Amino acid sequence: METSVISRQLSKINERHSQEQSLGSYIANELKFESLLQLLSGANDENRPAIYSSALSVLYTHKEVKNVIKNQFNLYEFNLQCNDRVGILLPNGAEFGLCILATCCYCTCVPMNSSSTIDEIKNDIKVLQIKALVIDTNIVDAEQLKATTLLLKLNRTAETFKLETISDSGAVECRVNKSALNSSEDTCLLLQTSGTTGQKKTVPYKLKTFIISTLCVAFSWRLTPTDCNLNMMPLFHVGGIVRNLFAPLLTGGSVILCEGFDPNVFWDILETTQCPATWYYAAPTIHWAILQTNKCGNFGFKSESTNNNGDNFGGKLAGIIVGSVLGGLFIICCCCCLCILCALSFIAWYEGTPILSNKSYVQSGLGIYRDKSNIIFQPGSFSSYYLKDGASNGPYDLVLGFYPQANHIVHGRGRDNVGLFVMTGVYSPRTLRMGLEKRYQKGTGNPDRNFGHTAIVQVEWNEATQNFEGKYYSKAGKNRDEQKYVIHPKRPTFNPYRY
Repeated sequence: METSVISRQLSKINERHSQEQSLGSYIANELKFESLLQLLSGANDENRPAIYSSALSVLYTHKEVKNVIKNQFNLYEFNLQCNDRVGILLPNGAEFGLCILATCCYCTCVPMNSSSTIDEIKNDIKVLQIKALVIDTNIVDAEQLKATTLLLKLNRTAETFKLETISDSGAVECRVNKSALNSSEDTCLLLQTSGTTGQKKTVPYKLKTFIISTLCVAFSWRLTPTDCNLNMMPLFHVGGIVRNLFAPLLTGGSVILCEGFDPNVFWDILETTQCPATWYYAAPTIHWAILQTNKCGNFGFKSESTNNNGDNFGGKLAGIIVGSVLGGLFIICCCCCLCILCALSFIAWYEGTPILSNKSYVQSGLGIYRDKSNIIFQPGSFSSYYLKDGASNGPYDLVLGFYPQANHIVHGRGRDNVGLFVMTGVYSPRTLRMGLEKRYQKGTGNPDRNFGHTAIVQVEWNEATQNFEGKYYSKAGKNRDEQKYVIHPKRPTFNPYRY
């Protein structure tokens, strides 16, 4: 019996993929195909259910899905070819999902939100340069869109799944020959971001990129032809398309394509004895809404809510949802913290300053050698060094005084290859850290480098090297500098005022 390209690819990944190489990179190197149609299920799975309705009736088998795409979905009749953008403006459900899959085979599919206003739809048609738009006349007023683009509607019967014109913005010459299928390098999908941070952005997906994402999902979740996805995610969202449509169908599995999200319907479907669902994917807000229903608490105790192995699927699912919500929230918090840290790092780099202030820096250490503070923080002479372009610069003499009675202030003076400077700051006898400001006296030293600017030095005592080691941050004119900095205690008397 024939197995699909995807099945063979997943078997190869399982046998040969090494953890040393990322999964996406491995698949990108190994995956070879000519079209999306070639990746649909083979003879082994063609009689299996592919798409269920929310009432759990089988709407299409894999054989019927392939037949619709290959023999019935007639975009070629309207001069629509590879990389032409075709908008799909249908309500969530089986027709929307099958239209997306079929359009991705021949053109650039642009799934759209059916709850958009007429003005939003017109703007999207213009901005996205949509050449044709498939609509449901029950939810969209075709009269208001006639002048914008070629309008098509779906004529679906028990035997056919074809497109018909509603109106067109120009003459359409029908072709006899069918359209060429998208190759792996053609753009099969164009999605828009939500626009929460400003104007919506468009994200094009090449067919190969999209299939790589699908394979990563299928392999990571160990999807098989016996798995069935329960989808309540919108199909104009990349998560809904990759995970809930492409991943189950290309692995020979199936998907329940619901008309929208309803947490009560979610549990009603799972409570049905013949429910084929084995997994689902959704956004954290959907997880949370599902948990808020009263059915959630009772579902795990019903005997009919078990899978084929007799396990309590409902109880496990509730636990998975809780874990998903908490895990999702944790990941979101981590991402937010990372974004904030990156933003602070950029600001600090741009300003030529460290992320932490000197006071925060000196208080944030561990204080392992705190008992040696009286020995380490002795006033006297020191040498300073810094590394630039891999070369050591120094030593440069300076003298420092430490004042524990005055809130642990540091004060000193010195000279380096930039010019004379005054050094002030704070230190901590607990953490053995110093945070210093190095203010250069303009008119001394090197006029090309001395702008009378202030540099920041943050160093910590290194017991192994018997040095203070850390970093030097500076912004002089347009030049920003961040280098390793070392202060070495010399102790002999040194008079910086001789310069």
